[in-house]
Amino acid sequence: MHSTTNTSIDSTAPLLPAADKSPQPYEVVRFNALKHGILSRYTVLSHENHADYESLVNSLMDEHLPAGATEQHLIEELASVIWRKRRVLQAEGATINKGLKESARSAKTIIPAAAPFEMGLSGEGTDIRNLMHLKPEDVTESQRTARHDLDATNKAAAILRKGGDRAYDRALRALLPDTRE
Repeated sequence: MHSTTNTSIDSTAPLLPAADKSPQPYEVVRFNALKHGILSRYTVLSHENHADYESLVNSLMDEHLPAGATEQHLIEELASVIWRKRRVLQAEGATINKGLKESARSAKTIIPAAAPFEMGLSGEGTDIRNLMHLKPEDVTESQRTARHDLDATNKAAAILRKGGDRAYDRALRALLPDTRE
């Protein structure tokens, strides 16, 4: 049997169990809504544009053309959910950006993450700020030089594997002059 008794919930009442007289559990979480605003009782927070929210509500009303108070309420709830979801996505993006900024401070973490399958790229001794300002032609030249150095190193290694008379001296001459030591 459906009851028609009007039961209202006081949204300003603290979220504490009746048996707990201590304010400590609530004290711990009471500012969470101010931090991220996701569970705030206000849909539009003070730093957000109320006109943008009203525009969203009006767009949804125009799209769905509510036939009564219940449908209007549901559309307003939908607008609230969309608005809060947008806020969650913005918070998520901010958190991701914060993490990227923190990891970008260290080449030791960003270089292995950027090229996880390249053996030997530790990022140690690399100033990531120098890499951020490279032009494409600088990168191309650096890659060309690295390929040339690798080819010379492979040639020297092949000479050593083959062995023979004065193999070490021939392998040393096969290396690029600035890499011989």
